[in-house]
Amino acid sequence: MAKGKITKVIPERFFFIDHDYWCHVNAYKEIPNVGDVVEYQQSQKPDGKKFANNVVFVKGAASKLDDYLEEIEKGYFPDDGKYNLKPSLIINFPKQLAEIFQTSADNNKSAQIRKYFDSCRLIEGRFKLTKDFDYVISELLKLIPLLNNARGKDHVTNEFYDFFEANVNQAIKSENHFLRGFIPHFESLIGFYKH
Repeated sequence: MAKGKITKVIPERFFFIDHDYWCHVNAYKEIPNVGDVVEYQQSQKPDGKKFANNVVFVKGAASKLDDYLEEIEKGYFPDDGKYNLKPSLIINFPKQLAEIFQTSADNNKSAQIRKYFDSCRLIEGRFKLTKDFDYVISELLKLIPLLNNARGKDHVTNEFYDFFEANVNQAIKSENHFLRGFIPHFESLIGFYKH
């Protein structure tokens, strides 16, 4: 049995595992969701088309995202009074998030994610010049409806929208949350993103 992720779902018809192996929805006992981890037998038809047999659910992608959202709600920093980003927000969670966000080839493309990171960097640059944190709050909040629009056009997924909104809610708490929490955390995600 091979292990893989559901990478694309055609509702009520079929889905793909690891972009290559397809399976009819009726042959799977669960409701397929992009990002779910499954075990399956790899098969191939005489014409070369790859398909999956005996697909079994292992774990859902949402569970990793839920763990992350719960963690980010606690804040960027340990409770020691210092403003050092939690190590899990530098390596573990950004790596997992990059995997979740890249499960579909159709949305959350590198250029799209980078566009929002670059917008945050521009806000950071202006803040360093002006020291106007109210500007930071206003500009970060303006990005949420823009991202919602991109989500509506299937440029980004609900998961990325949830990531971004949760981080903006943390970043607008203080200058340190923005500069020493949000920016390096988002930068770590970019570092794990495949280009």
